[in-house]
Formats: sequence, C-alpha cells, structure tokens
Amino acid sequence: MTKEDLVCEDHFIKTHYREKSIRYVVRLPFKEPPPAVNDSYQVAVRRLKRVERALKGQPTLCTMYKDFMYEYVVIIVASVAVISCLVDWARHQPTLLLLL
Repeated sequence: MTKEDLVCEDHFIKTHYREKSIRYVVRLPFKEPPPAVNDSYQVAVRRLKRVERALKGQPTLCTMYKDFMYEYVVIIVASVAVISCLVDWARHQPTLLLLL
C-alpha cells in the first residue's frame, strides 16, 4: 500500500460510523483544507443584483430568465423528491442497500 492509501485507511477508521438506519457515514478526506466559502454569499448577491439591473430594461429577456429559473427550481425540487423516495424505498430492499 502507498502512503496515501494508508492515510485514507486511517481516515476511514477514525471517521466512519454506522447510523441506526444501517447506513455508514464517512467524512470526506481532503488533501488540503477545503477553500473558505465565507464571502461567497456576498459575491452571489452582487452578481444577482447585476443580473437584475441588466434585465430591468429588457422585459422579454427578463421574462425568459424568470421562466428558465422557475423551471430549473421545479426540476431540482422534483429530483430531490424522487431521490428521497428512492432512498426510502431502497432502505427496505436488502439487495439495493449496498448500492446506496
């Protein structure tokens, strides 16, 4: 085994546990600390305001943008609901439990 394999094995041993629902949980290993995301909220707000200002003078484009964003949110919410249902269903299927 390489040194990196040993580090991963050690990380798994130290951070994994089993939930009451029979699922295993392991913290993700990082070679480096994950990047700070503290200021990403402010960046996102500035970008949103810039897009809103740009769309203010273009009603057709603004409508297209709003329709797209609405459809995107509906798809994401539906996807999360489907995945959640599948996970709940799969918990009761012993053969599929290993795949999740």
